Amino acid sequence: MAKRRFIGTWWFLVLFNFALFVLLTEITLRVIGTYKNYGERNYGLFIDYFKHPYPGPLCAWAPNSTRISATQEFDYPVTTNSLGVRDIEHTVTKPAGTKRIVVLGDSFSEGAGAPFDSAWHQRMAWYITQDNSLGNWEIINGAASGGDPFYGYDMLRRKLLFYEPDIVIQVFNATDWDDYMARGGLKRFVNDSTTQWKPKNELLHTAYKYSHIVRLIVKEVLHYNDFYQTPAEQEAVRSASMGDYERLLLKTDSLASANGAELFVVFQPMNYECVRFSLEPQTDTLQNRLKSHGLKTVDLLQLLPRDMQLHMEDYFWRIDAHMNSKGYDAWGKSMYTFFVNNGTLKSIDLQ
Repeated sequence: MAKRRFIGTWWFLVLFNFALFVLLTEITLRVIGTYKNYGERNYGLFIDYFKHPYPGPLCAWAPNSTRISATQEFDYPVTTNSLGVRDIEHTVTKPAGTKRIVVLGDSFSEGAGAPFDSAWHQRMAWYITQDNSLGNWEIINGAASGGDPFYGYDMLRRKLLFYEPDIVIQVFNATDWDDYMARGGLKRFVNDSTTQWKPKNELLHTAYKYSHIVRLIVKEVLHYNDFYQTPAEQEAVRSASMGDYERLLLKTDSLASANGAELFVVFQPMNYECVRFSLEPQTDTLQNRLKSHGLKTVDLLQLLPRDMQLHMEDYFWRIDAHMNSKGYDAWGKSMYTFFVNNGTLKSIDLQ
C-alpha cells in the first residue's frame, strides 16, 4: 500500500513538474517574443495568414466604412468608398477631358502608416496637379492591405475597368512572395463569390496559433516556415510562384491593353532593400523576365532619393516597417518624375 502511494506521489510530482516546466517555458517564450508573428509584434494580435480577412471575395474592406489602423507607433483612420478601398468616391463615367490612373497593390499602396492624403499615389497626384502642362489626371486607388497581384488582377477585372483607366499601376514587393506561399495563385478564387485557402494541417495550425512552444518546434526542430512547409516544399513553391507571377502579370497586361490602358509594374523596395540598395534576387529575376516580354517595369529603388539608404529610419516606421508620410512623399515624387521624364503623362491621348 505504501509502495503504491509512493509511486502515485512520484508520478504526480513528475507530471506536475513537467506541466510547470511547459508553463514557464511558454511564458518565457512569449515574454522574449522570438516567435511572435508580424501581427503580434505590431498590433498585439495573431495574423492568420490562412484567413481571407475581407467581408467579400475581393481584396476590399466593408464599403463606406471607417476603421482605425492602430499599431504601437501610429493610428490613422482608414475610410473606404463604395468599392471598399481607401479612397474618395469616383464617378464610374470618366469626366470629359480627364485621364485616369488605377493603382493596384497592398498595404503600402493603401498608405498604411500615414493619413490618406499622404499615400504615395495621392502625393503623386498632388505633384501632377502642380504641373499645368500635364492636363487633368485622376488617381483611383484599388489597393488594400493584404493585397497581392492576384487580388489586383481580380479587382481590375471585376470592378476597376469600368472606370476606363488610361494607366494601370501594379505594385509588387517582397511580401508578395510570402503571400503566394500561403495563398497560391488564381486557384484561391473558388468562384465569383468565394475566396479561400487552407493550411495543409489544421491541427498544427491551431496549435501554432496558441503555443509558442509549438512555434519553437516548428521553426527550430522541423525547420518549417510560417506556412508549415519543409525547405524542399518551400523551394518548389518558390519555383512555381515565379512562373505563376510571370503569367499573371502578362495576363494583367493583356487585360489592360484590351481595354485601352497601359500597364506599369512597379517594383517597390522594403526598408532592408533600401539599406542594402538591392532588391531580393527573386524579385530582380521576375523584373528581368517581364522586361524580356516587353512589359513596362519600374525599379522604384533606383528612383528614390539615396538619402533613404543612408537614413532609412526617417522614411519607415521602425517596428511596423511601412513607410511614413516622408517615405510615401518620396515615392510619389519619384513616380511623378518618372512619368514626366518618359513622357507618358503627355503622350496618352484622351479616350
